[in-house]
Amino acid sequence: MKISCTVENIINVQIVNKVITKIDLIRLQESIDLMSQTYETINLIVLIYKLKGITLAANIEAIRLAIKEKNTIGKVAIISDNHLYKFGAKIDDFLTPWKEKYFSTSQLDKAWEWLQTSGKIIKAQERS
Repeated sequence: MKISCTVENIINVQIVNKVITKIDLIRLQESIDLMSQTYETINLIVLIYKLKGITLAANIEAIRLAIKEKNTIGKVAIISDNHLYKFGAKIDDFLTPWKEKYFSTSQLDKAWEWLQTSGKIIKAQERS
């Protein structure tokens, strides 16, 4: 899983031909922790191509991350041509405190636009 901080408060996650492990989720948590030193709200863009699976430990870590970051994550854009993720994004959007939306790979520009129109981005030093 490749993780990079991109524009302002957006973390780019690429899952290509991989099984997601607990280590991957720990690395994502570290990226969120680092970015949240600057921004109060963090958005994620997640590109999924040929996901091979997710370990039980990664599922547990994902739940822990979601609970910890429930007030930090603002939006999650899921990018994939597998339409099963569209259904999953709708379920997550209903169950989580952040907004989650599915986009096909041909809608990548729309996904970036959606993430960047998330309202005011508050830098951590402006919170107090």
